[in-house]
Amino acid sequence: MDEHAVPDLAAATAAVDIAEAVIGTGVRRLAETGGPDANQVLAYDVAHAASAAATARSLFEYGSKGDVEARLACAFAAETVHDLITRIAGREHIWGTEIAPVSDEQLEIAIDYCSADRMRQRTKGGKKHVRSATVGDSRRQLNAAHFDAFRVAYADLIEELGYPVR
Repeated sequence: MDEHAVPDLAAATAAVDIAEAVIGTGVRRLAETGGPDANQVLAYDVAHAASAAATARSLFEYGSKGDVEARLACAFAAETVHDLITRIAGREHIWGTEIAPVSDEQLEIAIDYCSADRMRQRTKGGKKHVRSATVGDSRRQLNAAHFDAFRVAYADLIEELGYPVR
């Protein structure tokens, strides 16, 4: 793995092309099953996914302006495809498609791009913010003083959101 990840707008564009084809399958399935009134969940998912894909596509021109812009465009495209896959997972029969109709090579590129090592490389301060990439690691990394400072700073918001301040 090279030390500096290079954003790949062509791969991101190809991923969005596939996402749009899957969304098209969802639209056709929606029409076949009686439209939005008969299948509101699919209608919502298709609308959300189509909006995200259109936004991702619009970012590719912006991504051609420089390295940071390209990284942002690629990251948004990856998030768009990831979100679409999670909307389909377990509901393939509703969408009328497979969970991830992408090639193994495309899947490997996406997985590599979203790895903790790549996230550390892609962002300013990434090494500081992406530590072990292990669920629950904050419990090991943060001490009582950190949690006390968080409570002082955000207690009002925590309560406003309906959570107990512990």
